[in-house]
Amino acid sequence: MILIDISLLAAHLIGMAEFRINQNKVVEALVYLASKRPRIDVFHVAKVLFYADLNHLLKYGRPILGDTYVAMDDGPVPSFALNVAKRNRRFVSDEILRIADDKLSVDESDGYVRLMARATFDDSSFSRTDIECLDESIIAYADMPFMKLWQLIHKWQPYKDHYISGTSTPIPYEDFIPKDTKDREKIIEQLNEHAPATEL
Repeated sequence: MILIDISLLAAHLIGMAEFRINQNKVVEALVYLASKRPRIDVFHVAKVLFYADLNHLLKYGRPILGDTYVAMDDGPVPSFALNVAKRNRRFVSDEILRIADDKLSVDESDGYVRLMARATFDDSSFSRTDIECLDESIIAYADMPFMKLWQLIHKWQPYKDHYISGTSTPIPYEDFIPKDTKDREKIIEQLNEHAPATEL
């Protein structure tokens, strides 16, 4: 199992738009996915969150969670969310793990890490547009066969640009903006300027 060491990402984050991740919101997003799709595996969790964040950023100018996405063998991965889902005690605080344990159960009986909700989803940190993009992503990707989704995600150019086999290289949010976007440089400049102060 590849573990994601957040501290090792620091050297790659200079000059990147870095949002202030809301760790409790990440847990609730996992609860939401697990309640909508009981026993969802972490591969599909990662891809549903990725597409939800991507679409929310392109539509509304910010991601939903502000997680750090890294290019791993199976595609882009929200690093903190994956560490929470896998109960990685090296990189997640005891407090957040306690909350996750109270709200989520993990089933690995078939060899895959699968999530089930133990508690009702708390929507207090989520906007209408957050839920909109999460729901769209769940409908589109949560039930997609593994290989079809794997092939789809591996076509995303920013992932291909940053992927190095066996590593977890960060994918800057700036690269989420398509190259042919009108006024792309201005959008990226605003993204870098406002990201640290953006409330997620």
